[in-house]
Amino acid sequence: MRLRGSLSYTLFSIPFLFILLGQALSETGMKPLSGLKNLVPEKVKDESLSSPSVVIEERVHRFGIIFEGHPVEHTFIVRNAGSRLLLIREVTTS
Repeated sequence: MRLRGSLSYTLFSIPFLFILLGQALSETGMKPLSGLKNLVPEKVKDESLSSPSVVIEERVHRFGIIFEGHPVEHTFIVRNAGSRLLLIREVTTS
C-alpha cells in the first residue's frame, strides 16, 4: 500500500511542478526552451518495427544416409529480429 500511495503522490506532483514552472517563467518574462519537441522520440508508426520477426538462416538440413541405431542431430538457429517477444508454439519435423 505504501508504494501505491507514493506512486500516486509522485504522479500528482509532476503536473503541479510544471504548473509552478510555467508560472515562474511567465512572471520573469522568460520563454520556455524551444526545440524540446525534437528531443522526445516519436512513437513508432510502422507496426513491423514493433513486432516479432523470425529469422532462420538454414530452414532445411539434409543428413544424407543415416544408419539405424546411429542418432543424428542438427541445431537450427532461430533469431528474433523484431523488438517484441517471439513465441514459438508449434514445431514439427518430417
